[in-house]
Amino acid sequence: MKINVRRRAVSVVTSAAVLAGGVLSLGASSADAATVSPKLTARLVASTTASGVQTWTLYYGDVVGKFQWSQDPNGSNPGDAFRVTDSKADGWGVEASMGDGRYATTSGHNSPYTSRWSTGDLPEGNTYKIWVYLERGGEALIIDNITVTS
Repeated sequence: MKINVRRRAVSVVTSAAVLAGGVLSLGASSADAATVSPKLTARLVASTTASGVQTWTLYYGDVVGKFQWSQDPNGSNPGDAFRVTDSKADGWGVEASMGDGRYATTSGHNSPYTSRWSTGDLPEGNTYKIWVYLERGGEALIIDNITVTS
């Protein structure tokens, strides 16, 4: 699946504006706006390491998924690889993308679902940013970027 960079860029800008500006209410009158519930904030929470795999938990209200990074090969886990998990059937898929064109996604699958590892050898000792976001119908809600080390 190829990511449409132009669509993603527009969605990212839109999502960033929503995150910065607060509640976005489409087609609502000022009376309706007063009854909108508080906006949920999406966030990644501190990593944990088990079996050589670092895991970040993804919250959007409550736990909705996770992001995992495997620096070095370990058993069934490949090295220089990442994957995402969608643990809640809420209409949002979990995605992650790296500047080299690699990405992992749960979109199009029923929850719970864990994507395949997105792999590719990287030079050792370097740091890389991976963006993690929620996706629904072409709309992307950026959660955070994670810095990983190869």
